[in-house]
Amino acid sequence: MSQIQPPTHTPWIDRFNTPTIESLLEQYEGSASSLAQNALEGLTEIMESPPSVEWKGLPWRWTCVYRASGEVEPSVYLVATPDWPSIALPVPQELAAEMLAKRGSKYLKETLLHSCQVGQIRWAEWSIQGKAQLSDVLGLASLVINGQPA
Repeated sequence: MSQIQPPTHTPWIDRFNTPTIESLLEQYEGSASSLAQNALEGLTEIMESPPSVEWKGLPWRWTCVYRASGEVEPSVYLVATPDWPSIALPVPQELAAEMLAKRGSKYLKETLLHSCQVGQIRWAEWSIQGKAQLSDVLGLASLVINGQPA
């Protein structure tokens, strides 16, 4: 008689055990792994501090959360979704409107256009599947957080 094996769960979905950043990123292989690591390093450089790992419920679960110095509300999120890492960023409506009106990254604009707006903030989330995409999102994150592109 064979034993039934319990399903394996990634640390990302195990609400009752706080993972480390490293264990969250271990799920990635190949280019997804390097993109996740580069996203972590890029956001840490922009924010000038490491993230905290926080449970954000569905759909983000355990997420790397960055806060600007002295701020209570998060500034940017690195979400360890199973297939590819993603970056979520609350973008002020004024900046989003300005970006949508100008020529620029179609990748950024498409997501901003279809993002949820709450008050004066557009909540956008980008799945990072390439270096150019990561570069675009890090540039926008730097603009939102520091008021200037990276």
